[in-house]
Amino acid sequence: MPLTFNYIVLALLLVYLSAYLGKLMVMSSRDNIKANVLAKGMKENKIRLVEFFVKITTFIWGLLWFLLPLVGIIYNKDFNYFKFNSQTRTIGIALLLVGLIIFIVSAISMKSSWRVGIDKNTKTALIKNGIYRLAEIQLL
Repeated sequence: MPLTFNYIVLALLLVYLSAYLGKLMVMSSRDNIKANVLAKGMKENKIRLVEFFVKITTFIWGLLWFLLPLVGIIYNKDFNYFKFNSQTRTIGIALLLVGLIIFIVSAISMKSSWRVGIDKNTKTALIKNGIYRLAEIQLL
């Protein structure tokens, strides 16, 4: 059963990557918007530095998300790196799933206003509906 966790984690990663890349492709082809502007273009040095740091740490996070379960699958062994029990792993997978659902709903709700990074060149509407209407309630 523990190897099943590795397959579930990899499947969730593939769903995330599909949603992320799919959103980028749809925006590029349908709306002619380059949505991935992280550490690209003319930006203040502070913004560029922060976005570069986000880009590097996100890459490392994604690489670990991919490699840790893959090693377990390749060697047909449960590498329980942090000695988590099944309950803790199940909670972790549930949190991954909830976060993935929130990400997908957020990306869909943003429509053509969705960006990765600060984009001062392309002006789009402020989204106040869908999941983002909850943020508006908090601001009031």
